[in-house]
Amino acid sequence: MPRMSCLLILAVATVLLDKPTYGFLGNHLLFGSLKKNKLQQTLFRSTTSPSPPSVQHQKDDDDDEDTAAHLLRSVTICNIPRDQEPELLCDFLMEIGACSTAITDSDRGTDREQPLFGEPLSNRDPWQDSLQWAAPIWNRCNVTAHFPSSIDLQGIVELIADVFPDQYPLQEYAVDQVPNRDWVVHVQQSWKPILIGPYVLRFPWHSRQDVDQAIQDNNNPDNHNKNNDKRVELLLQGGIAFGTGEHPTTQLCMEWIHHQVDKLLQSSSSSSSAAAQQQPITIMDYGAGSGILGMAACALDRQRVRAIGVDIDVDAIHIANANAAINGVNMQSYLPPLVETADDESKSLLLKAHAHAQKQLQGDDDDDDSSSDACSNLVLSKDLGKAVYDMAVANILAGPLVALSSTIASLVRPGGQLAMSGILTQQADMVVDAYKEYFEDVKVERELDGWILVTGVRKQQ
Repeated sequence: MPRMSCLLILAVATVLLDKPTYGFLGNHLLFGSLKKNKLQQTLFRSTTSPSPPSVQHQKDDDDDEDTAAHLLRSVTICNIPRDQEPELLCDFLMEIGACSTAITDSDRGTDREQPLFGEPLSNRDPWQDSLQWAAPIWNRCNVTAHFPSSIDLQGIVELIADVFPDQYPLQEYAVDQVPNRDWVVHVQQSWKPILIGPYVLRFPWHSRQDVDQAIQDNNNPDNHNKNNDKRVELLLQGGIAFGTGEHPTTQLCMEWIHHQVDKLLQSSSSSSSAAAQQQPITIMDYGAGSGILGMAACALDRQRVRAIGVDIDVDAIHIANANAAINGVNMQSYLPPLVETADDESKSLLLKAHAHAQKQLQGDDDDDDSSSDACSNLVLSKDLGKAVYDMAVANILAGPLVALSSTIASLVRPGGQLAMSGILTQQADMVVDAYKEYFEDVKVERELDGWILVTGVRKQQ
């Protein structure tokens, strides 16, 4: 039974029985000291209740404001050691009514700050590694929970002390007001246009003034990343698909794409053959997400460059195709075909994606045949799944990249270029080794903020 289910049963039993209740939760012995209705009294007690004597309350500047003016308030338990399981506290707070919880580094912004990445770091087999891997956590953490303003947060702290005696450092906690604002607009205002090489990535809410200001800031003499090439604008709808341009892996891939496509365009333009000058350039964007990488290639020459995207997320495919249409580029994204040789985990993901696509297309239509036909149009055809691509780019993760090495290699023509990211510096060797069978000169091309770009040239068959 999940440990939070045990905890919830324990708390309910304590309230109903009106007597202390003991129970085991993982390696923890819990003593339930809640009396009948105490849970409700604790949660909905007047917000003017005094702080318990054993707890030091850090007053926030907003504590004197009228709490009725705020829909949400937050409580943060500070400096929780890693071995005291801050995740368990998050689960508990969600069970008793928190709207959301978050774990952050207590040392954030200090010399002791510890950057962590959400992926296994070892060089073992990636799928075996994923079975034994647990999400990393900081040495000292803050746990923040948001509650409706009617909840007494001092009572929440008392409740934590009751259920987890001596486990969490409750001598220091903070209560804050969450301002009422349109958070969608607030986030949009903080999300500025992004410049990567010649590319300007903007979103629907950005005005021309926003874009011009971003370009001006980028051209500041103090900015060593300025690029005076002709600007290429891309409009992104974003949504749930990965690929907005902010992540280092996206930047690594986009800069590589610009260099390689530009080199191919210049080479063909200087050719004396008219046919060579009109020869299309084809790109495979494997793990397309929002379609940003394929569009970055196509935008350099909308007549000659064509991109095909592949993703196992049906929603991402719809977003990528919408983004391509808005930007007027020759790109289309598809689901990968079901492959009998795929490993069980990959096959499971593909089956779910295909089922999701068919369900979306079927809707209220009871005609299974028509929805199946429509779904097949979302799947990469055999013609598009051949080794016809001048270059391929795959910005996913190291584990899937290793597992998909033969699949990705089968899409690139002999002499074609490959670039991969989503790879941490520590994972370079296992990715390079997986692709040496199919590609020449496989190497780490660049590194940015702990992430790397691996490139290679397809062997002659």
